[in-house]
Amino acid sequence: MANEYQPLDINQHPMGVLCPGELYALDDVSSVTLPNAGVYRVYFQNNTSLGVSFPDGTSSTIYAMQGTIEYFYLPAGTEVSNETDSTSIYLIKMN
Repeated sequence: MANEYQPLDINQHPMGVLCPGELYALDDVSSVTLPNAGVYRVYFQNNTSLGVSFPDGTSSTIYAMQGTIEYFYLPAGTEVSNETDSTSIYLIKMN
């Protein structure tokens, strides 16, 4: 099978492929308000819970086991909080 050409975007990444962008680290009990809407990769370092408050006033809690990696679409203005002591959660905005 021959190699196929994939068109590249302005940053020289293959089009249609999500690439890591800005990193948000939530250590211990902390929170961050996401400035941009988009797909976020969430990595849970330990067994933990993640609080998500959406701009429309609804909220949700996500429970995860150690080493779990999930992808979520989150709108701009969403507040994300680490609800567990002695653990870290990493959010990476995918481009």
